[in-house]
Amino acid sequence: PPSPQPLKKNTNPPSPPPTSKIIMGIFSHLGPYGKTTLTISPGKLGISLKIIQHPITKHPTGGAKVTQVDDTSMLHGQVKVGDVLITVDDTVVRTMEDVKC
Repeated sequence: PPSPQPLKKNTNPPSPPPTSKIIMGIFSHLGPYGKTTLTISPGKLGISLKIIQHPITKHPTGGAKVTQVDDTSMLHGQVKVGDVLITVDDTVVRTMEDVKC
């Protein structure tokens, strides 16, 4: 009978973890002054958000304002209170479901 073949080691490098791309609007007390794109790993963002709504109709207008950034957040130092999360993976943020990465 043929001799058993040794098991081959998997020599393929491990796949990188999936990431999401988020676009943040950067604001100051003077108004908007730019956008930045952040690539993040999946998981808890460690930020609190409030969906931006039209003041009269209360319909979402697009975007979610950052209301808090946890000290342990993966975005700490990159995102500040008052910044606006505009898109996640090219989807305009209109609901909290749109923020799930």
